[in-house]
Amino acid sequence: VPHGELAAQRVLASELDLFVGRNYLVSAHKRPLPFAERVLARAVQNPALLKLDSAFLLSILIDELLAHFEVLTEELEDEVEAMEVRALTDSSDALLEDLLHLKRFAFAVYRLAGQHRATLEAFLRPDFPLVGGDVIEPYFRDLDVRLGRLLDALEAAKESVNGSFDLYVSQVAHRTNDIMRILTIVSVSLLPASVILGFFGTSFESPRLGTPAGFIIMVGLILMTTVGALVLFKRRGWLGTEDKESTRTVTPER
Repeated sequence: VPHGELAAQRVLASELDLFVGRNYLVSAHKRPLPFAERVLARAVQNPALLKLDSAFLLSILIDELLAHFEVLTEELEDEVEAMEVRALTDSSDALLEDLLHLKRFAFAVYRLAGQHRATLEAFLRPDFPLVGGDVIEPYFRDLDVRLGRLLDALEAAKESVNGSFDLYVSQVAHRTNDIMRILTIVSVSLLPASVILGFFGTSFESPRLGTPAGFIIMVGLILMTTVGALVLFKRRGWLGTEDKESTRTVTPER
């Protein structure tokens, strides 16, 4: 039985032992069951049903246990969806830490839920007379199918967490590419200016280099090369991003 909240991102597991006979059911557990009150409420509401067989009470207990897992799964799915949205804009270390905790939480809940598959399958064996018959057996078959859907949902949640990791890595790589692109643009823009300044600052014996006309030529060359590089970057789409409005045609249902 899982104990814990998703906000704490920690799951504590407790063992639940059941001793079931024809007309009795005894549960043994160290921690209080989080769904014990719901089980007792359902038992009080249907007293005639419980008088038929203790297997009905067993089915109610397992039903509430699965309901407890389903609540955790729904909270997990909501948290994973929020993490996916956050991973599109956030590339901080805090997000990575939260993703790791969420992945461990999803893995722990999946393992705990998966351990009940063997128990439910054992209930449905022909040599288990407690749930045999056309009256009791359909309840446990429905529970087994329900557990299968629960495991599929948890498996999908685990895959979604891995998808959030991929989004985080893509976001970090995208930011790194932006930084490298800016550094490249700055370096390429300054390189011609550095070459020109170095050329005009040499000790060559030339009457034209030290004149006002030479200074104007130097500044003009710097501006031409810098502007030319920026224009080339702009044409290649390296400067800024153009927002393209996407249109979608929606066909009304008839």
